[in-house]
Amino acid sequence: MTAMNRSGWMELDRYPQIIAFVAGLKELYDAIRAEVTKATSSFETLECYNPGAGWVDEKWRSISLIRGGRVTEQVAKFSVTWAFLAQNAKHLLYPTGDVMFSILAPGCHIPKHSDTAKFWVTLGYGVLVPSGCGLAVEDDSREFREGEAYLFDQNSRHEAWNRSSQVRINLLMDIWHPDIALSERGRREDS
Repeated sequence: MTAMNRSGWMELDRYPQIIAFVAGLKELYDAIRAEVTKATSSFETLECYNPGAGWVDEKWRSISLIRGGRVTEQVAKFSVTWAFLAQNAKHLLYPTGDVMFSILAPGCHIPKHSDTAKFWVTLGYGVLVPSGCGLAVEDDSREFREGEAYLFDQNSRHEAWNRSSQVRINLLMDIWHPDIALSERGRREDS
């Protein structure tokens, strides 16, 4: 059984398979940005992330491409993004996880929380990121950047914010913990 790094932020340069995947996202950055800009032109019509949860800021919206491992009808709006994910992410995406565009309106703050992710971590990719947007994992705060990826363990306490006057959009993907070998993944899925 592989030991998993549970240190909060995870440095991408340790994981060649993720670096290669992110390189593909970077090649498509302009097309992904164009798709998400078109799909998010009216913030008020976007789905509130986790409605009904008392701790969730109403300024946090999302467009789910995969929810709970199931592909949603939203993929039709993201032909370039979806084609890339369908062709290149099968070995990375956690089978019962989510893939979504996470959209924070100006002034949005997602308070500190942690999730119970046994075998997966979050890979994020900045799509529309004005200055003043960031994420703290444990006590380490970092700013997002457009066209850049980040990786963190959701078991760690984390919070996000948008202190700008513009909308912030990141692509978030629940992926297998990269320390788990491909040969071990089927045995660990939801055990």
